[in-house]
Amino acid sequence: MLKFLLKVRIEFNALDQRTTACMEFLAQCNVRKAKESNRGCQLEVKPRTYCSTSSYYLDATEK
Repeated sequence: MLKFLLKVRIEFNALDQRTTACMEFLAQCNVRKAKESNRGCQLEVKPRTYCSTSSYYLDATEK
């Protein structure tokens, strides 16, 4: 999954029940097999009052 990503930024409020999707995506990014597929991928996790996920691809596009 991280094979084509340069950086992943996940921002969420841990006390909010609506952050299930962000927590699931974070769990998928932290799997050993995903980390081994691209060791250069940076994973940023920040506490915020709102949920946000940004992915930066190898061709420098953000989604």
